[in-house]
Order: sequence, then structure tokens, then C-alpha cells
Amino acid sequence: MPKASRVGKFRQAAKEAAAAAAAPAAASSPADGGLSRGQKKRLAKREQYLRKESLVMGSLQLKKQQEQAKRIDGLDAIKEALMSTTTTRTNDDDDKKQSQAHRPNLLKTQKSRSTLLQRESNQLQLVMQHPAFQQDPLATIREHLTNSLAPQAAQRQKEQVQHERDVREAQKTAPKKPKRKKHRARPTRSKA
Repeated sequence: MPKASRVGKFRQAAKEAAAAAAAPAAASSPADGGLSRGQKKRLAKREQYLRKESLVMGSLQLKKQQEQAKRIDGLDAIKEALMSTTTTRTNDDDDKKQSQAHRPNLLKTQKSRSTLLQRESNQLQLVMQHPAFQQDPLATIREHLTNSLAPQAAQRQKEQVQHERDVREAQKTAPKKPKRKKHRARPTRSKA
């Protein structure tokens, strides 16, 4: 018989404590009286699983409630669209200023996050206070997107056409590889 180690003793004590805690619960329910040892183990495992599941579900429910608290009057999608268009516009302006310098991610520091949040919240307040937005929000957003995204789409289209032309020109000027001769398979001799 191997020597008992400290870890084993602690595990055994933990098992006994868990069994002692489960014993009053098992004694309290009348259905457990006629269960075999395996059935009791399965029941204990199921109870443990249900406890873990309830903890996980509780945390997920809490996250869901926090996300719902962050939303503004169901206009979450509109808010995100406005934020993305203003950030792309500011990013385009910054790209023009720093065309040669490689810019790292702006949101790496807490200070940059807070300044961006402050700037975006001010912009959102201005948009929300605008009379055209207050009168008809969806029409105003549609008009804004057509005015701001149409030039960008046209520029992307021009770049794509130019890229396709460049690829065709490169293919025309590239030297062609000589075609290889296809070898015919020789008939195999049968060993008859």
C-alpha cells in the first residue's frame, strides 16, 4: 500500500465534508431514501451542475441588463451609424494631415478613449439638437449618409477600376511561359 500524501488527505477531507453537507440534504428529501450509491452520485453531480449553470445564467442575465441600460431609447443602431460616420470623417481628416506617418490605434490609452468619448458625445448632442433631426430623424440620417458616403463610394469605384486596368496591363506586358508538351501515357505490357 502506498504512503498517504498530504494532498490525498486534504482531498479526502474535502470529499467527506462535501458528503456531510450533502447528507442532510439527502436525508431531507423523501425520494432519496431508496437510491443506490450510483444514483446518489449522479444526483449530486446533477445538483452541482445546476448550481454552476444558475451562476453562469445569472452573470449572463446581468450582462444583458447592463447592455440594455446603455442603449438610448431603442435608437442604438442610429447612434452607432452616426458615431461611425463621424469617426470615419475625423479619421479621413487625420489621414490627410498625417499621410506619411504610420498612426497606431488611437484607443490604446485611457486618455485617448476619454477624449474620443467626449468629442463623440458632444457631436451626438449637436446632432440630437438639430431641428431637422428632431423633425424627421430617419430622413435626416438618410440624407447625411447619401451626402457623405456617395463621394467615398465614387472614389472607391475609381480606385477599383484603376486597379483592374493596372492588373490587365501587367498581364499583357508579362512574358508568356512556353506551353509544355503533353506526354501520352504508354501502354503497359501485361505479364501474360
